[in-house]
Amino acid sequence: MIARHHELSSRSYSAAIHKRHAPPYTSRISRNANVAYLAANLDALDYRGRDVVRLYVTGFPLVGCPIADSRVYRPMTRTGDELRACNEQLTKMQNSERAIAWKSWLEFKTIKRAQADPEAAAAVHAATMKEVNRDLVSAPMTWKSLVRTLSDAIGRYVIPWCLPRFARWQNDKYRNIDDGRSSGTNNATLLLETIVCPSFEFSLVVARAVRTVTTDQGLPMPHMTIALHDLTAAYRYIPNSTPHYACWPVYHEEKVSWHYMPGHPFGLTSSVINFNTYAEAIAVITRAYGVPVEHYVDDYMIVDVAAGADTASKMLEAIVDGTGAGRVTSRAPRRAPVLDAGKHKPPAAVNVVLGVETDLSRVGSDHVVTFRTTPERREKLLHMWAEYERVNRMTTSEAASFLGKHGFALTPTYGSVGRAALLTLVQRQHGHDVSDTFSTEMKHTSEFFTAPPGHGQRWVSPCWGALRRSSNSCSTGCMIVFQKSVPKGKIQQHS
Repeated sequence: MIARHHELSSRSYSAAIHKRHAPPYTSRISRNANVAYLAANLDALDYRGRDVVRLYVTGFPLVGCPIADSRVYRPMTRTGDELRACNEQLTKMQNSERAIAWKSWLEFKTIKRAQADPEAAAAVHAATMKEVNRDLVSAPMTWKSLVRTLSDAIGRYVIPWCLPRFARWQNDKYRNIDDGRSSGTNNATLLLETIVCPSFEFSLVVARAVRTVTTDQGLPMPHMTIALHDLTAAYRYIPNSTPHYACWPVYHEEKVSWHYMPGHPFGLTSSVINFNTYAEAIAVITRAYGVPVEHYVDDYMIVDVAAGADTASKMLEAIVDGTGAGRVTSRAPRRAPVLDAGKHKPPAAVNVVLGVETDLSRVGSDHVVTFRTTPERREKLLHMWAEYERVNRMTTSEAASFLGKHGFALTPTYGSVGRAALLTLVQRQHGHDVSDTFSTEMKHTSEFFTAPPGHGQRWVSPCWGALRRSSNSCSTGCMIVFQKSVPKGKIQQHS
């Protein structure tokens, strides 16, 4: 009740802060956020990354040479050549003549792409208008209106340097791409830090910690649960300070309109660090209240003893509501981050975490945590291999995404089998394989994962068909024993 009282009393201060310091484009998605309450919590914890509060009001930078270190993540060493190349690209983007030339080429390319694939162009328009209706993207406007609107909002004349937005058919649906790579926007971004996301194994880390405490106290190991929460339209609710770099053209009904986004497009290098800085701050505050919580981008994992029921989830909800828009009941758009109630998974002994079945049902009795790749995840990957082979194409970005999907699928497999077979995806991702076609090497990798058990090839490893098999030497899961006598954990085969 005391915390609730302070949350409510801080909202008037937050409103004053937004009114005085927030530009109109950030207020569009963040003005309901209780930044005073967020600041009070982070300051009380002496959190090193508390500049996130200021940036949440004024906007996070999308480009910069370099972008300032948030002091939250691992530092990166950058070279003088990287800094010079970044500044050259940023100077190019800030040049009015070059920006106008880029606009003309981008408009031409958008029209040509739409005429070549009208269905994909319709998907781009539909996705953009869906965001417009949620007030996460501006309404369609002419180029002159875009320049005038952004110049007025920023307080100086700017020529936007927009992104290509196109749709790609992926996993039986169109997926929109905001292409910060081909626009050169990512080349005008130099980060001084990098993140390493946690994995589904977080529940094991917590279980080991609980085991240590209970052993020291002479108590039995309790039963445990894991719950999941997800932030709604996560990147879209983190404001940026340079909306003239977060805009794109859309072709519809034989004309091109322009839109800008006050939040973060997925295709920008800076979006990852900027969003995670906010998500980590929420996790840090929640941990301070005794909740074991971790996040993988916008997905929160909450591990607790079963006796706690859903109190850990409620605490995370209270922190997000308290620092965000609160528990409003009106249908008006919330202009602050909010948890997605539809994606919440209540605390349970077994839950699917990042596509991996996490089983804590034997924690109390056998001190065992079991991880299994779900059958749905395995079948989805097999389907994607077949689809890439059918269309005879896999781009560098698709290879990077596909490689990441295999990481989660193979990590719980006994011995992490199949990593070496993915070298062909690594080569495509990093440009060592410059082709976009489905190569012979990729066909071999596909065969490695899709071959049925018992394939009669003598040169094949025992884990031929690693995604297809569900037993024997290529088990689809592993169980980790964390008894005190085995402090580092012992991985046992599990089928």
